[in-house]
Amino acid sequence: MDAVALLVTTSFRHVINEPNIEAGYARFREVAAAPIDETAFRDAVATALRERLIREPVRLPEGALQCHWHLELTPKGVDRARSLVATDAGQSSIPRNQPSEEEVVDGRAKPGHDG
Repeated sequence: MDAVALLVTTSFRHVINEPNIEAGYARFREVAAAPIDETAFRDAVATALRERLIREPVRLPEGALQCHWHLELTPKGVDRARSLVATDAGQSSIPRNQPSEEEVVDGRAKPGHDG
């Protein structure tokens, strides 16, 4: 997954609202599905802004004394994230209509999980 796709899917699944980009990157690293270095993260943010996938991350909320860094998807970014998540789900190693390991007892599907 490229850095922009990782940024979009991570911000779709997690709220990242920090005092600055450095703290935003640290939070992103904690919740992202794959590792990414800070330069690639910053480049992905710039690309996502250019492509209008995210809103301007630096904000001064009303009444605040300092700016905050908030990663928020635009409607276009939400659409991209949903398509990426759907694509990832379609590539799952568990065939559809088959129970997962958690749904199986003694080699048989638990009641209600028989596909």
